[in-house]
Amino acid sequence: MASLSSTSFYELIYYFFIYSTLGWLMETTLNSIKHKTFINRGFLTGFYCPIYGVGMCSIYLFCSPFASNPFLVFIVGLVVATLIEYITGMLMEKLFHASWWDYSHFKCNLNGKICLRISIAWGVLALVFTCYIQPFFVILIGKIPKIPGIIFLYTLTFLFIIDCIFSTHSAFKLSTRMPSLAILRNELSTIIEQSKLYTTAEELRKWTETYKSNVSISYIMEKLRLQLTEASDSSSEKLRQAISALHKKYTEQINKYSLGEKRLLKAFPRLSLSKLKKNNSKSKSTHSRKEDL
Repeated sequence: MASLSSTSFYELIYYFFIYSTLGWLMETTLNSIKHKTFINRGFLTGFYCPIYGVGMCSIYLFCSPFASNPFLVFIVGLVVATLIEYITGMLMEKLFHASWWDYSHFKCNLNGKICLRISIAWGVLALVFTCYIQPFFVILIGKIPKIPGIIFLYTLTFLFIIDCIFSTHSAFKLSTRMPSLAILRNELSTIIEQSKLYTTAEELRKWTETYKSNVSISYIMEKLRLQLTEASDSSSEKLRQAISALHKKYTEQINKYSLGEKRLLKAFPRLSLSKLKKNNSKSKSTHSRKEDL
């Protein structure tokens, strides 16, 4: 039976890094396949996603006492991991004024931070983890010589802290640039609607979902420009020129970003202004107009 008293801090930190790395591998592989390009997925620059480390360590502590009852492991794991994901999402939104992931396009979601299908996946993962994966790592960590193990852990922790500082600084800088990126996306949305290149509401919805992805904005503008080049009418030429001008603005803006900011945009293609930030912007804009009157 695992508990805070029977599991040392040394072991927990190792488990944290192991599952943070495995989570990063899973997220990076899935997203790289989806976008057909390598994407270093995760808030941090290193090869780890801390939310998986925190989630798995919490599941280990809370679910191990119920290891003999698969149903309870599934339920407890589902609840614990979902709570961590929701709290993390809300804290990051409050801190950086941006939504780092969005499940609002899934059914049965809460504020876009959690949804039923992901929670069920967490429950299944907790079951597999508790019954099959964690026992292996308990044995593995136990075989690491103590002194080299501590030295390696100190080194890893030091690099992790440096990464946290660097990535947090990049995220704060990026959060100040999100309004200007939102303006570019809105301009692109207008051009897509004016181009009439879509034929059905479903096709327009797919376009909309695609252009929300920061990593796809440049690609979409180039694709639109090429499609409009094939048309010979004057309205298409005007739209093509508008897209070229927008593409130039986008390129100039992105070139000003640091490597850390660019990586975050690529790692979180659905990154957008939080609802709180949007509402504040609207309120300021309305208040400004009233003062002008």
